[in-house]
Amino acid sequence: MVNKWLPNNQCKIVSFSCILCGCRNCDDKELCHDCTLELPWLNHTCPTCSETLASAESEGMVCGACQAEPPPYSLAKCLFAYRYPIDKLVTAFKFSAHLHHGRLFGELLADSMAEHYAQRNDLPKCIVPVPLHRSRLRERGFNQAYEVARFCSRRLGVPLAAKLCERRKPTLHQPGLKPAARRSNLHNAFGLTATTLKAPPPSILLVDDVMTTGTTLRELAIQFSKAGTRDIHVWCIARALTD
Repeated sequence: MVNKWLPNNQCKIVSFSCILCGCRNCDDKELCHDCTLELPWLNHTCPTCSETLASAESEGMVCGACQAEPPPYSLAKCLFAYRYPIDKLVTAFKFSAHLHHGRLFGELLADSMAEHYAQRNDLPKCIVPVPLHRSRLRERGFNQAYEVARFCSRRLGVPLAAKLCERRKPTLHQPGLKPAARRSNLHNAFGLTATTLKAPPPSILLVDDVMTTGTTLRELAIQFSKAGTRDIHVWCIARALTD
């Protein structure tokens, strides 16, 4: 990224180099048009779990798994399949503090949200980033979900409500755990604050980085649902797809 100051030293022009190919053909994001088109965008997914559907003709249909056991949220949208280069960018963002990737992901997610809700009347009342336990936050120095969610809040004009819930116990990293171990790992991991329990928001938009089996988002959504939140939407950067 190149910063050039104007002579009056009051305004700054920022030009970006593409983080994938290195070209300077970027506008206000760090990806050029061609690289953006080549990303593993998710299409034809179940609207309630974001798993890919069998065919384009199934677009908008709820998958069999969600019909048999509906999740505690009414909408789940993920932008990308969790594969190259998204997996590398997310890993660098979370574990190497490449916060500019968070800006990129936040703006891409915000663009998709704005398009989705433009013709609808179900925009949630607040945006809730999935919380980290204080030990993990201290270790990492930031919450990746919060870094992404703040761009979405600004774009949609929806309050960012990061203090409605908390992660009450440290948990193992979910990747690599079997489904039963994932559920056990996150059992009672989340809790709502006393203020939230007293006056739960009627609708929320949960933001996270990667959705794998959905266990994390499911556990957090259950807490809000039990408290009285009626409509819960989930938005993530990427979805780890099953084979």
